[in-house]
Amino acid sequence: MKKTDIDINTYRQIVNTNEPHLKANEQDEMWQNIEQQISSPRQSIFNFKKIMVAASIAAIIIGSVFILNINSNNIGFTQLAKSIEISKLDNIVLQIGDQHIDLADNVRVKCDASSHQIEILKDSISLFSFAVADASTPIQIAVPAGKNSSVILSDNSEITLNTQSQLIFPFEFAGTERNVYLEGEAYFHVSHNKEKRFTATTKSLDISVLGTEFIVSAYPQEGNESVTLVSGKVQINTLDTNEEVILNPKDRFTYTKVSSKSRLEQQVETETLIYWTENIINAENESLSNVLPKIEKYYNIKLEYDSTELSEIRLEGKLDISVDISEILERIAKIAPITIDKKNKSTYIIKLTNP
Repeated sequence: MKKTDIDINTYRQIVNTNEPHLKANEQDEMWQNIEQQISSPRQSIFNFKKIMVAASIAAIIIGSVFILNINSNNIGFTQLAKSIEISKLDNIVLQIGDQHIDLADNVRVKCDASSHQIEILKDSISLFSFAVADASTPIQIAVPAGKNSSVILSDNSEITLNTQSQLIFPFEFAGTERNVYLEGEAYFHVSHNKEKRFTATTKSLDISVLGTEFIVSAYPQEGNESVTLVSGKVQINTLDTNEEVILNPKDRFTYTKVSSKSRLEQQVETETLIYWTENIINAENESLSNVLPKIEKYYNIKLEYDSTELSEIRLEGKLDISVDISEILERIAKIAPITIDKKNKSTYIIKLTNP
């Protein structure tokens, strides 16, 4: 019997031991969602194992307590972030406590405080939802190479995560603070609430706002962390040196982790910095040697080439990164005088056709 041929009764038997923790209406809704997934295998976003997790996760969350003290001290955040190795992921992962769900590409995770549920959406269509009993439950979303995803927080703020990034946040914000933790890169569109300050914490920075749009780049493996303000106003505090900086629109603050030094740029072109939220790499009047590192970073691959040689090749327009790596390299080879050979699973060699 194939994976997609297993009937609904089989699933009921497998997860039946967890069902007493769920209310009757929750059980009915849960099984309806799973039954729809089974009857439409092309739209299924889990394998057999993950469907079992989706069915039982509400019961597990209700039956256990896992609380993280979420505040500006990022020790708890960084320890929790280590529980997921992004480099080993193939799919986007949503983790709650010690349970995780593999998600398909281009889904959105929505925290609905009014119903105490997390909803998974694709193209504005609800795929399934499940209850969260404890509003302080920490939630992680981790995005592997070659993908991005977005989260709608309980305050209606929306955060779009770039490749190889993860976000940790509570299901619902308590008290007078709204705190999240980021490793990687994200575009924040923060819902205005003058009574609750919003703080995005990285390993080196606290970025505080009341309501605004900004971009944070804070990859653990890179030497710099940066904040670029699109609109509104943000306050940045460096955690090592206690430096405080206020940003205005089109300002970019960059902090160098090794030297603990910072710099401020003004009138930065912000539009091109968020192209990735639309699965685009900007290549307008860019040299090929400048574009290739962006491709390496997004797909987590290695490209071997002579940077000096390829700096003479100029590209025009935008590159669609919603496709796989082989297709995007094939497209570049059609418009540039280069040859591309695959060395191994994650390494490609690029050379000029007529050096």
